[in-house]
Amino acid sequence: MNANGHLTADDKAAYWLRTLPPSALPAISEHLQECARCREELIDARPPNVSVSDPQYEELVGWLEEKLDPIERHELSRRLQDSPQAAAELADLLKFRREMNQLPERVYLPDDAFPRSRSSWILPIAAGLALGCGFLWLISVQQNRRAIALRDGGEEIVVRQDGGIPALGHLPPELTRAISKTVSSGKVELSPELSMIRSSDSTLAGANSSGQTLAVISPVGTLVEAVPTFRWRPDPSANGYRVNLVAKNNGQLLSSPMLGGRTTTWRPNEGLRPGQEYEWEVEALHDGEMIAKAPAPPAAETRFAVLPNENRMAIDKLRAQFGHSHLVMGIVYALAGLLDQARDELELLAQENPTSDLPKKLIASLTNRTH
Repeated sequence: MNANGHLTADDKAAYWLRTLPPSALPAISEHLQECARCREELIDARPPNVSVSDPQYEELVGWLEEKLDPIERHELSRRLQDSPQAAAELADLLKFRREMNQLPERVYLPDDAFPRSRSSWILPIAAGLALGCGFLWLISVQQNRRAIALRDGGEEIVVRQDGGIPALGHLPPELTRAISKTVSSGKVELSPELSMIRSSDSTLAGANSSGQTLAVISPVGTLVEAVPTFRWRPDPSANGYRVNLVAKNNGQLLSSPMLGGRTTTWRPNEGLRPGQEYEWEVEALHDGEMIAKAPAPPAAETRFAVLPNENRMAIDKLRAQFGHSHLVMGIVYALAGLLDQARDELELLAQENPTSDLPKKLIASLTNRTH
């Protein structure tokens, strides 16, 4: 660029010839986003031998990220046959993505993540893209300068700082933002509905029973899907158990049948009412007589709520598309308030990445904020 900070004739020629050096791209990209004059001059400086029908950067990226419909892909495929350079660049990008998805886990920075031997424009393409005035204006490398590689559901994935995961294809914008925030902060974002369940954390009245063995495990302070599984720690003197649920809005009582003495879980035969809040307890029985109950004083009531139908349908849709990704589903479940399922997914992610700090941080943040 010249002394006034504008593009020189050489800069414009190099842009069209795709020979700009990587070191110059961030500053030129930022300037093109801000300077209408240089954008117009760049359009006027297009060489005669550069056809408007030649595949443009944004079209190649659309192909790479599977954002083109079948007709657009067919048309671009036809034009690529007439543009060997663009076809080679697309092949290079596809190869680059495969290589990135096979890299060992570490944090990647631009200087060592993108080999110098590649076309000079691949660096900003992979770092992050933005469109404007029909051109591909390059986002500053500083905005996407870190990427994390993980093993997830048996696949190698790369999570960009902007929340994109190329191996998973197009993610909904809200989910992409949530992934970006989660990965950058090392903390999962929880549903605001959880605060309502925990806001009335009433302490049970009665004699102190804190020394008893019987205790509830889950669900506690979370949302659940329609048919939850109730879990508790057993009482060594019990030869039977019974689970009781009370609906908060109408006081309706639902009890399990008599359960065996070795039973530590119970799952209702029918779904609970969507959007309803419940309290629950477990009774330890000996020959049909109650000998202990949990929660017991001075513990708090055990509350949970059932996911509303519209939330469940949204999760079903995401699960059908991304259910194989422990990272994505862990974040989805946390956002929905399904804490037990979020924890299960993140623990599976941690098992696949025993040397990674990220899954451990996410589990810790989830655990620390559930009490």
